[in-house]
Order: sequence, then structure tokens, then C-alpha cells
Amino acid sequence: NSNFTKELALSKGIPEKKIHIIHPGCEETIEIEKNFQEQAEIIFKNSFPKILTVARLDRRKNHQNILMCIRNLKEKFPKIKYVSVGDGDEKKKLEDLVRELKIENQVKILNKIDQKLKVALIKNSNLFLMPSIKFKKSVEGFGISFIEAASYGVGSIGGKVGGASDAIENGKTGLSFSTLVVVTIMPFNFG
Repeated sequence: NSNFTKELALSKGIPEKKIHIIHPGCEETIEIEKNFQEQAEIIFKNSFPKILTVARLDRRKNHQNILMCIRNLKEKFPKIKYVSVGDGDEKKKLEDLVRELKIENQVKILNKIDQKLKVALIKNSNLFLMPSIKFKKSVEGFGISFIEAASYGVGSIGGKVGGASDAIENGKTGLSFSTLVVVTIMPFNFG
């Protein structure tokens, strides 16, 4: 599903001529129903920028660094809002970190929401952020959520580790970075 997984297959001895990369897609865009649009507006309120992640809450998705970035960015963007949609083993640690960083007003962690609300949140966000890293043996194979964000006209920032750089067309549908540190210092032009 990506050049990254192709390289893994090659490293296991599979002949290159037998490997064909087929990037996964996502469902077609849907019209956002009024009640889901209103729910998304309530969640984001009058925030700016509106940043979203849709992913399992596990170490390789790098939520902890996103939260630290939000803490740093709130000085420059006092109305910043970060919404994370997903559940997982890291949920309690992330909720504790939100309190420790004193960013409760800037961060909302949601889990098990309606698919239509997820789409409304994507469409209403200014940026999709998921700077995945390699953690132990776990790595992002592709990143369909980047494709989904792009289908609603939302740019992404993702990690270069794994297959995410196949899902993000660098400079066109978003940016890929080796580390999230860059995100905390780069000038943003949200639009």
C-alpha cells in the first residue's frame, strides 16, 4: 500500500517485479447534515486554528508531541483548538498530559463518535495533524486519514516515517516532516 511497505517486502526477499503498490482510498465525500455541522461548530466554537487528528491513541501516532505543540502554539494563537478523535491505550496518559500542560480549554479528546460527525469535524478543521513515528516495531503503513482529510480540502502535516509520505503529496495536500519540532517553530499560514 506504500513505498514503505514495498521496501519491507523487498527486505524480506520478495522480487521487485512481483510487487505493485496500490494506494488505499477512502469513501467518497458526503454532504454534511445540518445537525452534524452544528455539532462540529459547537466543538470548535470560534477557535482558530482548528486542528484535528483522527487516529488510535497509541504511542506511534505521536499525540503527546502534538499536545506539547498545542501548549507552545497557544501563546501565538490564543484561540487554537485541537480535537483528537480516537480511543486507545494512551488515553489516560494523554488526558493527564492535557491537565499537566494546562491546555484543557484548547484540547478535546473524543472517542466513538458518529462517522458523520467525524466527517463534519474534518471538513470544519483548518489542519489535519498526525506526525506518526516509529515506536518499537510499530510504524504507519500508509495513513488513509490523510487521504480523507484531503478529500475535504484539508491539508495535513504528517511524519516521514513509514508510508504517510505516500498519502501526503508534499507541498500540495500537506507537508511531511521527520520530526514535529519543526511544527512548533515554523510560521503558519492557516486559511
